[in-house]
Amino acid sequence: MVERTTHTLLSEEEIRGIFDTLKTKWKESVSHHASYYQTNNPYYRAIIEMGEEAVPLMLGSLQKRQELWFGALIELTGENPIQEGHIGRPSLMAEDWIEWGIEKGYIDGD
Repeated sequence: MVERTTHTLLSEEEIRGIFDTLKTKWKESVSHHASYYQTNNPYYRAIIEMGEEAVPLMLGSLQKRQELWFGALIELTGENPIQEGHIGRPSLMAEDWIEWGIEKGYIDGD
């Protein structure tokens, strides 16, 4: 994996803890709402505000559970590796992002 430089004084464990806490609060608060509300939720926005440090955590989440971080990843990275034929097919969309994350050094391919 490519070494990435972080611009924070927090450890990886602390960053993961913040991400997991925000993710849990976000999921609890939007479970019965439309996607527009979900992406404008303050917990979701706080995850986005974590910046690039959230990217490997989102990709790792996709690897394990395929949570749908697609919009957040596009917003954070400015990229969209989803192949046209994969749009609307979450498992294939996740595979595209995971492959992108491995190529860019955000996550390991294991």
